[in-house]
Amino acid sequence: AEIEWPALLALNWIVSYSVYAGCSAEDIWPSDELPVEKFRFEVRSNMLAWLAWDTDHTDIDLHVEEPSGEVVYYGHRYSKTGGRASRDFVDG
Repeated sequence: AEIEWPALLALNWIVSYSVYAGCSAEDIWPSDELPVEKFRFEVRSNMLAWLAWDTDHTDIDLHVEEPSGEVVYYGHRYSKTGGRASRDFVDG
């Protein structure tokens, strides 16, 4: 199975919040499509930046500068503080 990073992050956040609200993760997680062992993780983030567009043959890049000055983008996908960028989509 393949799932894009922003969607996987959102799914994990939804499941974590649901557990916090009293639901069971097993009742919510789509384990038939996404095995828990491979795709489930704890979301410890206070911010999600998501850049989306639907124009073909267009390349838009998101760069996020952390308070430390470290910049996360397609060429530097992982920061020292846990920042992450998905793969580089170049076709809109």
